[in-house]
Amino acid sequence: MYKKINYQDYLRLKDEAVIIDVKDEKDYLVNHLDKSINIPINKIVSILNIVKDKNKKVIVYCSNGKRSYIAARSLINLGYKYVYDLDTKK
Repeated sequence: MYKKINYQDYLRLKDEAVIIDVKDEKDYLVNHLDKSINIPINKIVSILNIVKDKNKKVIVYCSNGKRSYIAARSLINLGYKYVYDLDTKK
């Protein structure tokens, strides 16, 4: 299941989900959400080593939504069941 979510949805889901920031490391160090894990989009497959339970809720985000959409689709293709794409555009 893929779903685009807003910030209010994020607040409701964040305690039961793994939060993945798909920006590059430099941008992640400048600004990121608390408790997020940085997995740049070009390394998204490495999530298999971090989140082994594919039934775990996963929230992905970036700065403009393009990379997070690609990451979300990749996670669905990898078999993750609950993938949420946080809309961070203002």
